[in-house]
Amino acid sequence: MIKYFTCIVVFITLVSSALAQPVFTLSDAQGNTGDVVSIDVKVKDFKAIVGFQFAVKFDPSKLKVKDVKNLTTVLDEFDQENIDYSKVNADKGLITVAYANATSDNGFNIPDDGLFFTIEFEIIATGNSTTLVDIPQEVDFGEFSRKVEMIDRDYNEIGMTANAGTVTIGEGGSGPGRVSLSLGAASGSNGETVCIPLKVTSFTELNGMQYSIKFDTDFLEFIEGRNFNLTNFSESSIATESIASDGALIISWSSPDTEPLSITDGTTIVELCFKIKKSTGSSNITFSNSPQKIEFSTLEDGQTVSVESNLSNGKISAGDGGNSGGTDCDKQGFSIAASTTTAPKGSSTCVNIVGKGIEKMAVLQTIIEWDPAVLSNPSFESANVEITSFDYSLDKGAEGKAILSWTYKNPDGPGITLEDNALLFKLCFDVIGDDGAVSSVIFTGDNTTTQLAADVDGNFYTFQQCDGSVTVGQPEDVTVQTVPPTCTGNNDGSISLTVNAGQSPYTFAWTKDGQAVGAKATINALTAGTYSYVVTDNSGAEIGKGDVVLDDPDPIVIESEITPINQGNDGAIDVTVSGGTGSYMYNWSTGDDTEDLSGLGSGTYTVTVTDGNGCSVSKDISIGDAEYNVVIEATTDYNGSAISCNGESDANLRAKASFGAAPYSYKWNTGDETETLQNVGAGDYVVTVTDSEGKKTEGRFTLEEPEPMLVRVVTTPSNGGNAGTAKAEVRGGTQPYTYEWNDKSPGSTTVFIGSLTEGSYRVLVTDANGCMTQGLGRVPIDDRDCFTAAQVMTPNADGLNDELRIACVEGTVNTLMVFDRYGKAVYKEENYNNLWTGTDGDGNTLGDGVYYYVLEVQEIDGTTTQYKGHVTLLRRLN
Repeated sequence: MIKYFTCIVVFITLVSSALAQPVFTLSDAQGNTGDVVSIDVKVKDFKAIVGFQFAVKFDPSKLKVKDVKNLTTVLDEFDQENIDYSKVNADKGLITVAYANATSDNGFNIPDDGLFFTIEFEIIATGNSTTLVDIPQEVDFGEFSRKVEMIDRDYNEIGMTANAGTVTIGEGGSGPGRVSLSLGAASGSNGETVCIPLKVTSFTELNGMQYSIKFDTDFLEFIEGRNFNLTNFSESSIATESIASDGALIISWSSPDTEPLSITDGTTIVELCFKIKKSTGSSNITFSNSPQKIEFSTLEDGQTVSVESNLSNGKISAGDGGNSGGTDCDKQGFSIAASTTTAPKGSSTCVNIVGKGIEKMAVLQTIIEWDPAVLSNPSFESANVEITSFDYSLDKGAEGKAILSWTYKNPDGPGITLEDNALLFKLCFDVIGDDGAVSSVIFTGDNTTTQLAADVDGNFYTFQQCDGSVTVGQPEDVTVQTVPPTCTGNNDGSISLTVNAGQSPYTFAWTKDGQAVGAKATINALTAGTYSYVVTDNSGAEIGKGDVVLDDPDPIVIESEITPINQGNDGAIDVTVSGGTGSYMYNWSTGDDTEDLSGLGSGTYTVTVTDGNGCSVSKDISIGDAEYNVVIEATTDYNGSAISCNGESDANLRAKASFGAAPYSYKWNTGDETETLQNVGAGDYVVTVTDSEGKKTEGRFTLEEPEPMLVRVVTTPSNGGNAGTAKAEVRGGTQPYTYEWNDKSPGSTTVFIGSLTEGSYRVLVTDANGCMTQGLGRVPIDDRDCFTAAQVMTPNADGLNDELRIACVEGTVNTLMVFDRYGKAVYKEENYNNLWTGTDGDGNTLGDGVYYYVLEVQEIDGTTTQYKGHVTLLRRLN
């Protein structure tokens, strides 16, 4: 391996049919003085490359290199030795990169949009400005210069194309320079069109400008420019041809007759409007030198000269959407939900209607109702679902009712499929209610308009809904919009505050763990954690404060199940992935991009899983030859249990041998010599299997049974009439249970029975497997506490007070012990049932006096509770 910056020239030969040039794209970043920001270097068309040399150039007065990390693992032995940002280079604002590998016949391929490496810079500049990080085609080292070189497998020098990244320092717009431009921020729902302003300051005596504005085309769709407010600046000034290739708008303007123009500070020269394509996430809207270089110009002495600029980026986030509020609908499967929002009297407001489980939807029908004393003048606004005048009726709008009967317009089309919580459409109103008034916005149906939804194949969804509301009043003084980090551990989260009270300008103070982290309405480049804010207005009054929590997405976890090799290349790997965000992409070391692999030989295979946010996790999975083994499995299934009832022997077991030489012989620890065992009960089972070559293997299995069924009858007193109740509390067995009481003929079949007179009640409980148990309870006359007894008993056979009667004891699992006053046990009974008449354990009559009892009752959860009491035994009352 050769690892020197001057080595690549040895590869250069003249060979025809060179490959396409690789494209290196450097990401943008934003931060404040002292922050560490990351620039990702990604590649496209990096195919069959065996060597290269280039340099990354930056402004050393504004940025300081901290680290170069996340190096691609595709290139053999590409490591830190290939990258030089030592002081001699860093002081010149250079990071040199060189690599050569003559041992690779086919060269190396990096997937499109693959990460080449990440550069971490510390921002050392103060104030607000922007600076580029680029890969120039040639670098002057003073005594010599070096051009970019990229060598393919045929040793052609094919060159590269580089797209620079921009680092925005602070707000980027108030540092030194003749002109400042700033892009605003906005949020909205999936399917909603939102606009951000492009404002200018120090726009003095300019006659031309051109620049690129980049955005994430997976997240946003550019719609149009609106409200142009600069002479000669119009829709034709925004070119969209580079959106598909570069994700960029190209903005160009020149003054009429090239005469310089000036406009007032804070003027919005255009609003750029985008449609949000996802339910979560965000996209930075950034000024860029690629594909159109950033240039501003003026006239000096009749000559056009360049003007320095300060540029501040914007952002669009997916969230609740404008002032239309959010929803919190936890339905599983298909559902529609109306948002909850607040708006002042005299304003207009919209309620977002969002959906979940929208797959190939072709029909949606429902009635939407509201309070006409609070909301008036309803109208529909389309989003992901196009609503035309044929799809709804507002004939009863003055009564607070809209009828929606939408159908998909293309009978041969695929229907509408959307992410969960995507915006379907909006229902907008004028707010006429007084402060504090609330109007629910609900979905309903009637005899003529049934609630229904169906897909293009005619399959009906189960219609579910979450209603919303509009509250009349001022919105909260400070509202919060959050964008969590895209990947676990990333620092690309953001929080934005909107202030709705007090006097501007406002002062913002942000802290995390007691340390200051920002002083703007929006803070970016955030990791997960709790951020605290305080907002103060121009008069010094505190407008609001609070804590905002950003959470990482769940980490990506890769689980794998191996099918070992039995014969030849018949191994397989079945991968299950959880966590992350959105759908997954797979990249195996074999070059496959499927979730699972089959037809494998022995070895170690590496899979890289990338989620919808671009987060990646890799795992090495080893596969080898199968080992002769046997597995015991239960072949009976009684609602999830191999045995039907506690104590039964009705399970069947099977010994399943694999990777041996058939036929097999079997020897169980029960003495059986068959492949299967039938009608066995709970216990431990061992089988030894011998194959035709005499090899032995052993399998073990613990057969478990359901818990025993226990039923306790809990009663309340009759109060001398028929006010008593009884309830069966069941533990064990297999749910669901059925009930049969002896309260009437035929008996009740519910868990709870009422209108009972004093007496004993028995219930027979049967579980899902037919297992049965019964319980007995007594409905007392009065409401004496359970497991207490009268303190005197007179067992003289007169039918009155002859037994020790303990409330609620009948039907319980219990143990009663009776002691005389010396502590000697004189009587014991299991499952006492209120029949003790003052005899000892042998049936002999006990003398009069005070006796003490201890009652232990088994509760429904299996625990035991002890109750104590005493009773005076009187056989003679005189």
